Amino acid sequence: MLTKLLNGDTEGLEMLLVSRHLKFLKDNDMFIEKGSLNMNFNSNAQLLSFFNIWYPTLASVGVKPLKKLKHPVVEAYKKYTKASKLVSSFGRKMYNYIEEDRRIHAGFTQLVPTGSRMSSSKPNMQQAPSTEQYRSMFIPRPGWKLVDSDYSSAELYISAYLAGDKKLIYAIEQGYDLHSYSAYQIFGQKWLDAGGSATPVGKPATREAGKLRGQSKSLSFSLLYGTGVVSFSENSNLPVAEGKILMAKYYETFPELAAFFKQSGENALKFNYVREPHFGRIRFFNKPKNGMEASHNKNAGMNYPPQSINSSIMKYALCLMKKYIEENEVDDKVKLLLSVHDQQVSEARDDYADEWALIQTELMEKAAKFVIPSGVLKAESEIMNHWTKG
Repeated sequence: MLTKLLNGDTEGLEMLLVSRHLKFLKDNDMFIEKGSLNMNFNSNAQLLSFFNIWYPTLASVGVKPLKKLKHPVVEAYKKYTKASKLVSSFGRKMYNYIEEDRRIHAGFTQLVPTGSRMSSSKPNMQQAPSTEQYRSMFIPRPGWKLVDSDYSSAELYISAYLAGDKKLIYAIEQGYDLHSYSAYQIFGQKWLDAGGSATPVGKPATREAGKLRGQSKSLSFSLLYGTGVVSFSENSNLPVAEGKILMAKYYETFPELAAFFKQSGENALKFNYVREPHFGRIRFFNKPKNGMEASHNKNAGMNYPPQSINSSIMKYALCLMKKYIEENEVDDKVKLLLSVHDQQVSEARDDYADEWALIQTELMEKAAKFVIPSGVLKAESEIMNHWTKG
């Protein structure tokens, strides 16, 4: 063996090692059989070299560059990274947060830099996986139930009334499903031919109409969160040219809504702050130093009014619930557990769960009337034996 090494016979040395020490080489990842792959998926350098086999011009393995790639190997890697992140954040690590009472007591911060929603930490329960498989592990104590209440399309409702958008307000007052109604307004006959309704009370029954509804929903949230046409197109699996046409059609269909968001973004750039009109909350911005910071401030300014108002409604509802529990001395029958944006999860004793579900719904709707006095922003409640998908 030493002779082969000194003579530079690396091929002969390799064959000798394989013939005599194959198990050792395999066990220590020093020998890879044909058809096998030994790679560190957490190494950006190795990943880039690997993906360059199919995409020679790929310069980075960041989220945005990979998002555009559809090769099966890249798609498998995306699934791996998503699962890996969930495991690291919400897997075995969760055991560290279980306290002596066998419960998890997450932290919540009401005032955050963005000035809007509450944040959660240690652990961040607001970002817990929404799958039934994961959430079914969270159960109430014996003899109790979980009561889950949330608002439906709250930020879109709020935006419609802030903007005074006639079409959306009409749909809200008629009790229509807003995303289905938007799909009808945008796609017209195509929506009807796909099985959609011109007066859509609920979600469409056909898959084709459901796809159009999904695009309409994505368009609404693109406007709500300041997402550009490229991101919308990627999220909807559409060519950018087609996404641009649909986004323009959406703005044309709901002009008051589009004008409101445009003005909010421009105000953020002009004054370096934005104020929402109902609770009077303000978000300040640093004066942008470059185009990227200006774009960020504009998008944040567009999103702040509806998101901030939605957050304030939820906080107001929590205050009403706490006050009710204290004034009616039902602390032994109900506990407020978890808030996830516009969703409230409480724990109620079996013999009080039905009553509390009605009360929690009523109090959430009372809080919403502070912004939309007509009471069209409703809350839906469900009694559960375990936490379910939100």
